[in-house]
Amino acid sequence: MTYYLSVDIETTGLDPETCQTIEIAAALDSATEPLLKPLMFHCYIDHGLFQGEAYALSMHSKIFRAIATKTAPCPVFNEFEVMAEFAKFLEVVPQKDRITVAGKNFGSFDRLFLGKLPDAKLVLKRFRHRYIDTGALYWEPTTDGFVLPDSNECLKRAGITDHDTEHTAISDSLDTCDLIRKHPRTAALWTQN
Repeated sequence: MTYYLSVDIETTGLDPETCQTIEIAAALDSATEPLLKPLMFHCYIDHGLFQGEAYALSMHSKIFRAIATKTAPCPVFNEFEVMAEFAKFLEVVPQKDRITVAGKNFGSFDRLFLGKLPDAKLVLKRFRHRYIDTGALYWEPTTDGFVLPDSNECLKRAGITDHDTEHTAISDSLDTCDLIRKHPRTAALWTQN
């Protein structure tokens, strides 16, 4: 089976030492299936006491309201449960298989935050050490210089112009799947099946 895991998180700020992961979404995308219904993991994380940066905290007010009012559109786990639940989701992939992860800045951002959660090894040990970064896929050196394009620019270059990124983990993980499927080097995978 050909597959990769698109992972995105939302956090209370940019520093994994002082900020927290509050949302995780992961889409297991297979080259043999249409993207209409990828196998998804999605949750919020209730830390009880939240800390972070004012901008990020205000940007995620809907998540905090959903956790506080118990009206979340997905499961809510505490920080000690979440990685075990994520690991259960990954059991659909045979244990002998390491998983290629895709995402915008996964290796330099998301992985660092996930690594701070209790029992992170349950999940991180399943991942390959190399990642697919959509910014690198859609980088145009003559236009961008040495600055990778942001997600909105990647979507535009892929011909996906009907929306901007919503900055939710679920929408961003699905945007990553769309970007990978639209890229000329990977599009052939989905036309073979």
